[in-house]
Amino acid sequence: ASAASTAAAATASAAAADEAAGKNTERSAHLTKGAAGLGIMVVSEEDELYHKVSEVIPNSVAASSGKVFKGDVFKAVNGESMFGVTHDDLVAALLKSSEVDLVLTRPEPLAQLANRGGSGSASERRVVLV
Repeated sequence: ASAASTAAAATASAAAADEAAGKNTERSAHLTKGAAGLGIMVVSEEDELYHKVSEVIPNSVAASSGKVFKGDVFKAVNGESMFGVTHDDLVAALLKSSEVDLVLTRPEPLAQLANRGGSGSASERRVVLV
């Protein structure tokens, strides 16, 4: 199995263990864009299997919601799954309308990020949503 599929399986197992232990592993956030957008910076892994919040801009709509945090993984935007879509597709989904419904999951455990195979220097693209 590839390093990405092994990491994904380990992440799914960790999420299942958290869920069994009664920990909330996902949350929803309904955001209405402000003049400066959502206030989220997005980072996508090189393989684009998943996309994360790399920064929440202080005093932004996302920050004020109290439901969006650095490191969150986008599970769905407006009811559409974001796993395996391109970075550009995620950004388009976030920009599509003034009302955005997000489903976010907890990030990969740090140990899994550190132990992923490959060169360790994944290519990342960042976007400030305005």
